Amino acid sequence: MSETKQTISDFNIMSLKMDELSSQQKFSLAKIYDGNSEQMLQKLIDDDCTLDIPTDTGAVTVSILAVLLDNKNITGILKDKLISACVDSKDQEVKFRLARDPKTPLEIQKELAKDSNGDIRVELIFRKPPYISILKTLSEDDNWAIRREVAKSSYTTLDVLESFINETDDEVVLEVTQNKNTSPEILNKFAEKFFTQDGW
Repeated sequence: MSETKQTISDFNIMSLKMDELSSQQKFSLAKIYDGNSEQMLQKLIDDDCTLDIPTDTGAVTVSILAVLLDNKNITGILKDKLISACVDSKDQEVKFRLARDPKTPLEIQKELAKDSNGDIRVELIFRKPPYISILKTLSEDDNWAIRREVAKSSYTTLDVLESFINETDDEVVLEVTQNKNTSPEILNKFAEKFFTQDGW
């Protein structure tokens, strides 16, 4: 299927049978979807096919939902519908896109903050702006690199920065002391701790 020559309007949506299309054709449909037909979007969501995408390290199986999340034509209510359909997806690429998407609601972000993949959790910190409640949650993450990104964030609030007073990782502490939001009072607390202990 040529994406440059065919558009959604070439298809009779009512009679379109998804089971007669290959995964490649369905992915092409998802890429060129023009955002006009809710019925077409629902057909693609309901089908929820996957495609093996070759990479340098081997093939990666990607859900069509990831392609739909990348489609800039899907906005407004349709985008909300798509995001809701992605909530239970196990596809890491879908989760990455949900973590980055400005339309992803807080409740879904809270679930993503528990995801076993640290790269997904850190994406929640990189949002502009991130939710403060998410930053608070991730400031207690088991992964020091996640905590470091919270400590670095220009959105991290005073109470979250102060909560790092018992932090054991030097890099995280360094980022707290260098954060422009860190107050002199917090710096003094860290200084006192440093001088009364042998290291952190």
